[in-house]
Amino acid sequence: MMRWLMLGMLLVMPFEKNPYLKISDSFMGVIPDFTVIKCLGIVGLILVSWQVITGQVRLRLTESPPGRTFIIFLFFIAFAAVMTGADPRGITRIMSLALLLPIMLAGLSNLRDFRFLLFLLPGVLILCLPYAYRQYLRFGGRLGVGLYEANYFALALILLIPLAVMIARQQDRLWLRYAWFGGVIAMLASVVMTGSRGGFIGGLVCLLILSIRMALQRVFFPILAVVGLLASVVIFPTVLGERLLASGIGASDSEVTDAHGVSASNDAHTELFYAGLRMIQDKPIFGIGLGRFKDESTNYFPTLAKPRIAHNTYLQIGAESGLLTLGCFVLFLILVLRSLHRSATYALALHEPRIYEWVIGIQCGLCGWFVSAFFVSAQHEKFFWAVIFMTIVLERLLTDAYWDRVESASSAMPPSAGGWPTWTPA
Repeated sequence: MMRWLMLGMLLVMPFEKNPYLKISDSFMGVIPDFTVIKCLGIVGLILVSWQVITGQVRLRLTESPPGRTFIIFLFFIAFAAVMTGADPRGITRIMSLALLLPIMLAGLSNLRDFRFLLFLLPGVLILCLPYAYRQYLRFGGRLGVGLYEANYFALALILLIPLAVMIARQQDRLWLRYAWFGGVIAMLASVVMTGSRGGFIGGLVCLLILSIRMALQRVFFPILAVVGLLASVVIFPTVLGERLLASGIGASDSEVTDAHGVSASNDAHTELFYAGLRMIQDKPIFGIGLGRFKDESTNYFPTLAKPRIAHNTYLQIGAESGLLTLGCFVLFLILVLRSLHRSATYALALHEPRIYEWVIGIQCGLCGWFVSAFFVSAQHEKFFWAVIFMTIVLERLLTDAYWDRVESASSAMPPSAGGWPTWTPA
């Protein structure tokens, strides 16, 4: 049941902004913008609570460093919001994202289910690209309009492109391999069509890291992807290329033209950066209040043309909830990367090269997302949290599988064998 519930949540995730999937403006006045995916989340929470109460599952949330740090992060956010008198709906928004973690901890009980959802994440994005392109033709502008927001859509793509590359090269059937690699190329082209400068920079970072990690295996597709991504904005006339030129990248000041209002956007981003710093300087401990950055932006920088969000994930968290919360969030991201490193070690010990490659793909995608987050306020993006929570689940599954193998091997040994040898990574 939980597996199909998570399947439904992931299938509707790219279409979250679709008005047809909106149920009401709020749920009981507590959860704002009540949509189908939030409804599924509530159903999942009820099922998980029942399974925990009846003893069917143990969440073991505090057994991993990222899990413990995530709980502390939520506590800091809630405490800072209470201290600043922030709108309770801001708290429920981040808490609704947190519901995905216990659902995954309860629903992903084995590596087979994990593999199913892992393949589904990039697969759903690839399958929704034709619809995204249809909406692009219908509304114009940048890819993502009419489906999602262009910058957030770009972040979801670069987060999952390295994982899609790993899945593609693992396919034994030739037609499946071509289909997956075709999907990767479509994802790369879609990043360009979103016109997201932050997504472009994050995409280059994740592909460069992936190229370095795979160079020893003589896999050159990521390098070709980097070359293709650069060529698409340098050689061909694209929205992204025009926006980069208007930002002053690759052109002298005399050559820069204001394409698609980029100059005004650059000025606004600079003003928002200083506004965020002033907010942190003014209220460094608890922040100005969860969800208040947009409303307070013109107060801290009066020359802003209109109120805006920070367009910087880290700056917005620090300004709204204080430096303690920001520090906890950064620590959480670091611990997630360390968790992936441990998962890679367990995968090698278990002689599971495919799982090891999945871990590499997730690591590279997250690194690209961390860079892009400097240009977009994306702390509420569900694709990001889905990957983060699956990382926590993966370490638990691999740890259990490793120690189960150790115990079974030890029990099968004669007493004179001296026990199970300690595995040391190369």
